[in-house]
Amino acid sequence: MIRGSRLTFAAGIVVGLVVLGAGNGGAFALDTGLTADFQSWLQANGYGSFDFVRGDVTGGSFGGRSSSSEPVTRDPVIFIHGNSDSALGTGPGLTGWTDSIEYFISQGYRSSELYATTWGPADISLTAFQYHSRSYLTRTRAFIQAVLEYTGAEKVDIVAHSMGV
Repeated sequence: MIRGSRLTFAAGIVVGLVVLGAGNGGAFALDTGLTADFQSWLQANGYGSFDFVRGDVTGGSFGGRSSSSEPVTRDPVIFIHGNSDSALGTGPGLTGWTDSIEYFISQGYRSSELYATTWGPADISLTAFQYHSRSYLTRTRAFIQAVLEYTGAEKVDIVAHSMGV
């Protein structure tokens, strides 16, 4: 178990399964990426070196406020994808969290309350070579910590699968 000021990680086995579908039937296009407000905050607060935006990957990230004055009224939800996938899974063989994020939005959540970043190569051909490396764990932990600090939330909810555990 790794402990931070407001963050606790525990490695374990997922014993439950949550299935979320697209609640809107794909009726709207999901804006991808981190908002300009979140990107500015990341740079100003020491998280710029992590490149959470992942501009090198289509659908590489999601989330953030439209402006610093936008309130966050719910516990933020962070989506952590599985092996060799990406945050929004917009490539061949990738599934990501697009349908789930669209479902949450259809239920009244805003992008200021929903977050995802790509932690690995997002390349299905590299699946057999992925493992829980120190760099992936450090990156994921930093993203969770950044969302906590950025939103001012006391806790976050995490939805994960496969190597996103």
